Amino acid sequence: MAASGVRFIALALLLLALSAHSAHAGRPAAAASKETLAEKAARLRAAADKAAAALDAAQTATATRLQAEQAAAAEAATTESAAQDAAKAWNAAKKASDTKKQFATNSRRNANTAKANVAPIKKKAESYTAAQSNVKSSEKALAETKKKRQNAEAAAAAQQSVANSASAAAASSGARSAAGQKASKEQKRAAELKKNVDAATKEESKASAALTKARSALAAATLTPQDQATLDAANAAESSAVQAEADARAADAQAKAAEQGVKTAAEKVTRAKVKRAKLQALRVAAEKAAEKASVAAQAAEDLAMEAEQEWEASQTPAQGSDPAPGSDPSPPGGGGDYGGYGDDDYDDHHDGHHGDDDDDYGEEHGGHGGRGGHDEGNGRGEGGQGDRDDGHHGRGGRFGQQSVAAQSAQPAQAGPGVMPSLGAAVQAAQQQQNANRPRSFLPSWLLG
Repeated sequence: MAASGVRFIALALLLLALSAHSAHAGRPAAAASKETLAEKAARLRAAADKAAAALDAAQTATATRLQAEQAAAAEAATTESAAQDAAKAWNAAKKASDTKKQFATNSRRNANTAKANVAPIKKKAESYTAAQSNVKSSEKALAETKKKRQNAEAAAAAQQSVANSASAAAASSGARSAAGQKASKEQKRAAELKKNVDAATKEESKASAALTKARSALAAATLTPQDQATLDAANAAESSAVQAEADARAADAQAKAAEQGVKTAAEKVTRAKVKRAKLQALRVAAEKAAEKASVAAQAAEDLAMEAEQEWEASQTPAQGSDPAPGSDPSPPGGGGDYGGYGDDDYDDHHDGHHGDDDDDYGEEHGGHGGRGGHDEGNGRGEGGQGDRDDGHHGRGGRFGQQSVAAQSAQPAQAGPGVMPSLGAAVQAAQQQQNANRPRSFLPSWLLG
């Protein structure tokens, strides 16, 4: 339906073009030179070639858009893969962070338990210094009291000796004598010094008891090997907890960085998808344009082929003058050869040869199909295939003649087995028409 519609539009534009030619010629339409079949065929062939070129350009644009879309798809796949890797890295970082947080929590709990267990030991360790100082003070006090006692004992002993001597001297003179009174006085002095000795002795005993008590306290404050081991374990637990907490903070920072990486990767994926969608839309639009160009090119090709066949029909020799069966007349424009005629007695045909020249029907178009058999007149040759990858088939051959008996009617100037040249006819006609050819508002691809 689309091809028919485009073809109809092309025909309508062609009629408008012909009207424009007539209207702008500067003389009445009836007086204007009628476009020859050769000119018509040449113009429509040029339009078909331009439409084919437009189709090539549209197909090239489609291929370019497809390549861009494929590149965008590859980029999108790469970003999606990177996003998946980022998600995996984030999951791993979260697991590591959670593990280290749990380890830090457990380490802190253990450190706090150990800290509670060593509190008495720490208190004991703190009292050791005071106990040690107390022992030293007690030892000093004991030494002082001991020296004081010794001095008191020495003084008391000396005084007792003096008192004893005085008592011996007073024994012969009586108690009331001066010697007796002196002896009594010395004895009192000796008794007082003895009291000092007793007091110093008591003081020394107290100092000794205090020293004993201080030494006991020092012994109680001294850490045992077990106490030291417990204290060392508590210190190690505290250090481990501190390190675990630092590791947990570092792991948490890594997890947050990985999470940001996931967000960044997701943004890249979104941008890549948007880019791919835009390029996909451009590719679809290019494909639609190529489809339209293909329909237009096919319509133009159909018009050109019909015009060429119309011209060929006008150049067909009269019945009875056809070339001999199996001959290969040349097609117009120097393309592939025509196929030979079919055998006289059958309804068959010969196919056209492949195009092999560079002119009108060269590598783009195959040769024309051969005419059908003479007697039956129903066979028709198939057009040859062009040598290019995008080459078109040549036109099909004409139907065979109804009877061999009419061959003598062929015009002599055509020559046996040779059709008149469309290229030559077009060139001659264009030399007459181009000078007076009017301009038109229609597209150049249609007007030729």
